[in-house]
Amino acid sequence: MKSHIALCGSALASWLLALAASAQPVAPEVQLAVSLCCRDAEKSFEHLPGRDLAEQGLALALQSALASRVPFVTWRTDGAAATQLVLALIETPALPLSRVELRWLRARGGAEQALAIDPIALYGSSDTAREASNGQRFSVDARAKLALALTSAFFEQLQREFVSQVPLASAVTPRPQERLVIVPLRFSEAKLGMDSQLRVEFRSAAPSKAGRLELVNPLRWRQPPAADLIQASVGGAVFDSHALPLSEGWSDALPQLLSGAQISCYVTKFVPASPFELEADVFEDVVVTPQ
Repeated sequence: MKSHIALCGSALASWLLALAASAQPVAPEVQLAVSLCCRDAEKSFEHLPGRDLAEQGLALALQSALASRVPFVTWRTDGAAATQLVLALIETPALPLSRVELRWLRARGGAEQALAIDPIALYGSSDTAREASNGQRFSVDARAKLALALTSAFFEQLQREFVSQVPLASAVTPRPQERLVIVPLRFSEAKLGMDSQLRVEFRSAAPSKAGRLELVNPLRWRQPPAADLIQASVGGAVFDSHALPLSEGWSDALPQLLSGAQISCYVTKFVPASPFELEADVFEDVVVTPQ
């Protein structure tokens, strides 16, 4: 179907004012933590000089890389975010020397979970040129290995194993007239391309049942004063374990189901917006193909 975005009188203007006042679009935050403390029986790096500086340097290097490749998350290094992406030093017994790796973990509320992301090999079992007593040289080695590890394959693993489980927003707004859902996140900061996909998980207020929306074709909502939020089409819907029938990418039940619901919104697929998508002033005649 074709979706035409237009300002439709005082009712839509009032809704936009309310949305702009209440949405307060803020990117989700993730704390980056680098832990070079020994976590196992091997203690070769237990007394690494300058450990704090090495951890800080790795965290800042990682922050710089992630900020450009995953722009819809605010990556912090100041300990202010509850969800953590941890890069931990793991030393495994081997002969003639132990193997030393940096492995990826998710941490929240004191609990850690290993992520299925390829570890970064620092020193192999036959590598005698290891810097266990020189923090500055160790930091140089580790940052060089980190830079080599941040490949396209890594970012695909990171999106699948970690980023897709970071909530973007705790509210969305259905727009029946336009057959769209508005996500309170700034398009100019999130930079979601049209091939990106989002998932909305919700639990309705009455009756209390779980549901899910698959959102496709994210674009910039252009109408002031809520301009620059994300609009998306509904590509699929499930409620109470059953598929919700859609007509031309919409169900009239959505506004009622989402009203008062507990909501979490996630990016399940990220494709960066093209320069055209970021800079174009008007999106008209957008062809929406529900998936």
